[in-house]
Amino acid sequence: MNPARIFKDSAYRQWVWLWLFSRFRSRYKPGIFRAFGFELEVSDFISVAYQFRDIFVEQEYKLPKLGPKPVIIDVGANVGVSLLYFCKTLVEPEIHAFEADPDIFDKLQRNVQRNAAKACIHLINAAAYVSNGTIRFLHEGADGGQISAATDVHLTRDIPSLDLLIYLQKFEHIDLLKIDIEGAEALVIPHCAPMFDRIDRIFIEYHSSPDKEQSIVSLLSLLKTSGFRLHLQSADGIRSPFAPDRHGAFDNQVNIYAYRLLV
Repeated sequence: MNPARIFKDSAYRQWVWLWLFSRFRSRYKPGIFRAFGFELEVSDFISVAYQFRDIFVEQEYKLPKLGPKPVIIDVGANVGVSLLYFCKTLVEPEIHAFEADPDIFDKLQRNVQRNAAKACIHLINAAAYVSNGTIRFLHEGADGGQISAATDVHLTRDIPSLDLLIYLQKFEHIDLLKIDIEGAEALVIPHCAPMFDRIDRIFIEYHSSPDKEQSIVSLLSLLKTSGFRLHLQSADGIRSPFAPDRHGAFDNQVNIYAYRLLV
C-alpha cells in the first residue's frame, strides 16, 4: 500500500477501501461485490479486490486508442472484471470470453447480464486447450482453478475443453488475445502460434510450477521470432526468490506483454 498515493489517486483510494473491506472477510464465500460503479456476484472477495486493483487502478490491460468494434479474446475471464474494463474503455468491443470453472461461469453470466447486457460479449464455458473434448479441472473456489492431473473426485471434475486454435481461426484480425489459465499457457500458446500473424497484442500471465520444467524461455523465443516486441512484469509478491518466505502452487508468475509496432 502506498500512503502518499491515497491522497493523490482517487481510483487507488477507492481500491484501498475495497481491500480493507475484503481482506477481513472469509475466503471462498459468495456475495455481492460493489466497486467502480459495478455490482458483481463473486465467490471470493479478496481475489476480486485484487483484480480491480490490477485492471481498473493499475490498468494492466490498457490499450491505445482503437477504432470501433475491436476484437478481444479473453481466455480466463473469471467473474468478468476484465470484460467490464474493456466495455468501459473501448468503443463497441466484440469480446469472446472463456471461463472453464462451471460455478464461476454461472456468476460470470449473471454479472454480464447485470452490468453489460447490451455489450457484444460471447461467453464460452469451456477450458481453452489444444483439443476438443473433456479435461480434468481442479476447482479452487476463486481465480486459481486449473487443469489438473489430480484424481480426487471431491476436488476435481471433468469439464469440456475447446481447441483454442480452431476457435481463433474464425477471425481475420484480433486486437488482443488475453490468456490467464494458471499454467496451461505452456501448451496453449505454442499450439496457437499459426494464428499469431493475425493478432496485434498478446497478454499472458505466465505461471511456473516448482515440479515442472520452466517454459518461459521457449515462450518468449516463440513470441520474439513471430515478430512481437516483449515487455515483462512480475505478477507475484516473492521478493527473495533464493529464499522465498512462502510456498504455493507456483514459484513464479510473470505478466508477458507481446505487441507489434503498428504504423
